[in-house]
Amino acid sequence: MLAAASPIRFKPPMRANITVDAADSRAGIVRGNLVIALSVLVWSTAFPITDRLLLTWDPVLLTPFRLGLAALVLLGLLLATAGPATLRGVPWRQVWLVGGLGGGIASVLFIVGQSLSDGVTASIILTMGPVVAVVVAWIGGGGRPGLAALAGVVLAVVGGVLVTLAGVELRAGFRGGELLVLAAVVLWTWYSHAGITRLPGMGDLARSTLLLGASAAVSAVLALAGLAVGLVELRVDLTPPGLALLLWLGGVAVGLTLPPWFLGVRLLGITVASMHQNLAPLYVMLVALLLGGGVVAGQVGGAVLVLAGAAIAQLRRRARSG
Repeated sequence: MLAAASPIRFKPPMRANITVDAADSRAGIVRGNLVIALSVLVWSTAFPITDRLLLTWDPVLLTPFRLGLAALVLLGLLLATAGPATLRGVPWRQVWLVGGLGGGIASVLFIVGQSLSDGVTASIILTMGPVVAVVVAWIGGGGRPGLAALAGVVLAVVGGVLVTLAGVELRAGFRGGELLVLAAVVLWTWYSHAGITRLPGMGDLARSTLLLGASAAVSAVLALAGLAVGLVELRVDLTPPGLALLLWLGGVAVGLTLPPWFLGVRLLGITVASMHQNLAPLYVMLVALLLGGGVVAGQVGGAVLVLAGAAIAQLRRRARSG
């Protein structure tokens, strides 16, 4: 009523609020990109460590161990920071659906698919994540993507393929596992989106803990079933070096990167977040560079395209916040 009686008096505060909201929005975009970049950087260390562990572990058995360890690390953090009250009123049906399908089954599908194809082909399929993300966001109610988003996706995919293939010999030929890898990419993208939309109001740490726990349980059931029918080999590595690598893989590269991943997805959307994932091979190369390796020009060029794609896809968002 006061505002209706004297609208002129309230115009300056309204302008001030708009400025603050725009600044907050721009800050959220910057924060989201930084958080996602850091999350993918740490997550990328999982690739060389997994390659090392797969020399002494059955791939299907490794999945529940790394997911379970990640869930335990996050559970300890959750109980230490928020207490057990955080776990009250949990929508368990949604947790098991999203975590089991998008986390547990997707992880097993990817491992099996990679073993039935090859690492390079699997990596190329992973670069299709932004395309899948656009479809998932559209179906999930995000609306039809605009031209800026589509252009950004094209650049991110092309750049991701260049980053993956630079300096690598491509072995062509369809071997069947590629379809499983593609299914895993679809499920993981849906998992990243549904983990937020189906578990609203939940903190990112609690969300990550519960979903990783469900993922670990479902992948453990699949591993035990594989052992029972002879499709999985009882091959594990419990030596101190092997356990140290497993601790980093599960506790850090998988566990500690999931809460900031969900934060970034909330701030930027699943499409832009998926574009950042295409930089993972570049981060692996940079780590190798620090250890005395070389730089591949194609990967640097591909990274530029990925970053350009992510920036273009956010043009409309930035325009709205300005």
